[in-house]
Order: sequence, then structure tokens, then C-alpha cells
Amino acid sequence: MSQHIGELRNIETYKHYIDQIEHYKKLFDIDIDRIACDMHPDYLSTQYAKEISKKQNIPLYMVQHHHAHMASCMADNKLEGK
Repeated sequence: MSQHIGELRNIETYKHYIDQIEHYKKLFDIDIDRIACDMHPDYLSTQYAKEISKKQNIPLYMVQHHHAHMASCMADNKLEGK
């Protein structure tokens, strides 16, 4: 989870999105072993997740948009279950 970045509709915002991912990985010493993204194939964040999954040979979990919001909040609060 990060600060609100906005719609990834232009190259500047998309670059900022990627820069923030790299910043958080370094800041919090994160080693990615799986990726979750929105199912929508036209989202730039989905395309980015697919690219990273393929490059790093790590599992990709594609989920429905609103479910993703809920799941990230659950993960942030260490909640498990349905």
C-alpha cells in the first residue's frame, strides 16, 4: 500500500508509480515473492504486474478490483479468513 498516486493514464504518473514501488522496496527492504493485481487487462498497473511476474518468475494473482481493496486492507491489518 502507498499514498494515493492517481489514475495511471499518462507516462508521468505511470513512471511515478514505478518509482514509488522501487522506493518502498528499498526503504522497507522488501523482497517480492508474489504479485497481486487487478483483473482488468487495460490497467497499466496490471500490465506492470504481468511484466514483473514474468521477468522475476514469481506468481501473479489477478483479482477483482473491489476485492483487491478489501484484501489489501485485510493484509495491512493482519486479518485472515473469508
